Amino acid sequence: MQTALLVLQAQKPVLRTRASIAAVVFSVIDALALCLLSHTEHIYSVRPSTIINIYLLFTLPFDAARCRTLWINSNTKTVAAVFTSTIGVKILIIIAEAIEKRGILLSRYQNTSPEVTSGIYSRSFFWWLNGLMTTGTFSAIGSTQTTSNIK
Repeated sequence: MQTALLVLQAQKPVLRTRASIAAVVFSVIDALALCLLSHTEHIYSVRPSTIINIYLLFTLPFDAARCRTLWINSNTKTVAAVFTSTIGVKILIIIAEAIEKRGILLSRYQNTSPEVTSGIYSRSFFWWLNGLMTTGTFSAIGSTQTTSNIK
């Protein structure tokens, strides 16, 4: 997607400046580096990548503002459409990188604790505790009912 954006931006005289071409070239390099980092994190870590999730979440509002600006300009509808699709792909990558990898881990790592395999969002909002809280609440209610029936 970034390569298509580079080609389109190089062809449009309205968008073609030295800075804009350099920025899109760095976006292509960024996309390749992101693929390499994702692959490396996937192989060597039991939890989803924190750095990728933070980076993508941080850059998303800036991309949205740039997309809005491209749509406002009447000469850049094609570039705006491609850029909008890159934002869609970025959102899909954010979702895919946030998913816990417990189901695809090697057997020796599948029994690790939930806080070890949870991602940045789960650790930030303590989502990995939801199962524990639900289990603890139901077992406490069940034990109260059992003791009240014995008396």
